[in-house]
Amino acid sequence: MPIETILEWLFWVSLFAVAYSYALYPLVLTLWSSALGEAPRVAKATLPQPVDVACVVSAYNEERHVVARVRNFLAQRYKGGSLRVYIGSDGSEDATPRLLAEVASDQVIAFPFELNRGKSSVLNDLVSASREPIMVFSDANTMFEPDAIERLVSHFDDPEVGAVSGELRLLDSRGDNQDSVYWRIEQYLKRREAMIGGLLGANGGIYAIRRELYRALPPDTIIDDFCIAMNVVVQGKRLVYDPTAIAIEDTPDNIQDEYKRRIRIGIGNFQAFVRHPEYFLRTNWATRFTY
Repeated sequence: MPIETILEWLFWVSLFAVAYSYALYPLVLTLWSSALGEAPRVAKATLPQPVDVACVVSAYNEERHVVARVRNFLAQRYKGGSLRVYIGSDGSEDATPRLLAEVASDQVIAFPFELNRGKSSVLNDLVSASREPIMVFSDANTMFEPDAIERLVSHFDDPEVGAVSGELRLLDSRGDNQDSVYWRIEQYLKRREAMIGGLLGANGGIYAIRRELYRALPPDTIIDDFCIAMNVVVQGKRLVYDPTAIAIEDTPDNIQDEYKRRIRIGIGNFQAFVRHPEYFLRTNWATRFTY
């Protein structure tokens, strides 16, 4: 086949891939989810009451947020059981370890790791140190609405639910995030994917899983939240989306910082794609379609 023909085919395939991603996929997803409608929620009290919750956070150089993050957890209106915070400093070079030591208590378990090993290693250690049956993951610069944990945990009365993603709202110093249009599209797609049972990953700032479904992450994992949530789906449990469980997160005012973050997420997506073929091969048809 002449090289000109190969290049022509490559051009049209590439053009179709872009058109599909940004136009056709949202259209097909909208039509499919609209035909199905909202899935009815099954309420089955299968977890022992009360249900204890572990809040897990890995922090690196977060002296600006770490104390407020802990206080925000402790201010949650969660009456379904005990709530304990497990927060680790990943070799921070600022005042994060000192501030964690000041807020540590029986309810706040602080781990001032001296060596910077990466978020995945810290999360593995924090999960191993916890005992609670439900684990809520978040970031140091994320703040929950007062009822967020209660709303997340309420879904686990259905034994088929293995993980729940909340809704993350991004703010900058002007109030609305500079990529807010992009993020609104992301939120829309997540809701539609959840309606067909094909939600991909979770919002890293606010999600919860059953403890027994957590699988230790390789230390070099880049997008930990995606992999943790997808590991739940691979085990045959549902990943659901609750837009009423709300978290607010500050984002960089500097567009260069945001650009670097997007690059990192993109690299992490390719890493997960190559490393975890089971995300396509061992999930339901809806997840295979969205993936």
